[in-house]
Amino acid sequence: QVDAREIRTRARPRPEEQPLAVLFEDAHLMAVNKPAGQVVHPSYKHERGTLLNALLHEASRWPSGDPPALLTR
Repeated sequence: QVDAREIRTRARPRPEEQPLAVLFEDAHLMAVNKPAGQVVHPSYKHERGTLLNALLHEASRWPSGDPPALLTR
């Protein structure tokens, strides 16, 4: 039997200002150089400092208002 209090939930991604190494950006695409060791998606262990947190902050200034979508190599 599982105790629901012991189940951890995924952290909700929140915008966070961080330096981004932007390689390319236009109206539809942004390419960034992710530092080695940087976590990509927030989790219960890594709620802050992730690439998605940084991209959400950047997306707040995009005219389209679209959220970022990640594509990795």
